[in-house]
Amino acid sequence: MGTPRLLIKDVDSPISFSPDGQRFAYLHQHGDSAVTDLKIAHRDGTLERDLFHHKEVLTDSLTLSWSPDGKIIIIPIVQPTPQNIGGFLAGTSPLAL
Repeated sequence: MGTPRLLIKDVDSPISFSPDGQRFAYLHQHGDSAVTDLKIAHRDGTLERDLFHHKEVLTDSLTLSWSPDGKIIIIPIVQPTPQNIGGFLAGTSPLAL
C-alpha cells in the first residue's frame, strides 16, 4: 500500500478524475467569498494549470463532473440569470486542446 502523502492543499471541493484517470479537477475558493479557481492537476498531484482563476461561482454544490470524452468539466450553479433557478458552468479541459 505505501505511506500516504500530501498531494494538494487548499482543495475546497470533491475531486473529479478525468475519464482516462490521468488528471483530476477541483475547486479552490478564496476565503468565504464566491471567488473560485478551477484547477487541473496530474494524478501525482503536480499542478497542470487553472482552467479559470478568480471567477465568481455561485453554487450550493462544489461537485464537479467531467464529460465522457474529457473535454468539458461541469459545475452546478444557482441563479445564473434572474429567470433561472439553476444551471451549469462549463470549463474546457486540457483534453479538449
